Amino acid sequence: MEKEFEKLIIKMFEVAGIEYPGAEALFKDKEWYSNYTWTKEQQEEYKKWLVEQLKKKGVLDRGIQSKVMREREADWFILGYGLRVKD
Repeated sequence: MEKEFEKLIIKMFEVAGIEYPGAEALFKDKEWYSNYTWTKEQQEEYKKWLVEQLKKKGVLDRGIQSKVMREREADWFILGYGLRVKD
């Protein structure tokens, strides 16, 4: 797994207050993200962090300067890889 991608996943678990099980254990299940949950507030905290990270070159091979575009990219990332939101 790419180091930058794993860094994003590790931070997601950290924000959710869940111990990161490691890439090998995590990705044995193709739908791993549905096995874990976080709150809407935790998701928003993560999104704010991710939006700032996306400014940096090398994070998802982007280096996006426009905040609107970084927010859109963060939304797509969370949609694809984000944890399930608790009801």
